[in-house]
Amino acid sequence: MKPEFYVIEKQELKEAFKEFAKEAEAEAKTNPVEQSERMNRYEAAKFLDVSYPTMHLWTKKGTLKEHGQGRKKFYLRKELIELMQQNS
Repeated sequence: MKPEFYVIEKQELKEAFKEFAKEAEAEAKTNPVEQSERMNRYEAAKFLDVSYPTMHLWTKKGTLKEHGQGRKKFYLRKELIELMQQNS
């Protein structure tokens, strides 16, 4: 497959970026998992008022579900709230 190259005017490129940004914003609004709902282990530990090692232990035991791949792991705020409600 040969790469294709296009030549477009600067204004056309600006309009394309604006359109892309609008589409991305609309998609983010409909996406159930927003960035603000994601927390790394430190943020989640602070949110639950527990230590970092406790978060590791709960994740290892399966009490908490960790999402993501490789080194980019996160917890969902909704799941943390559910955990707090179950233990209340």
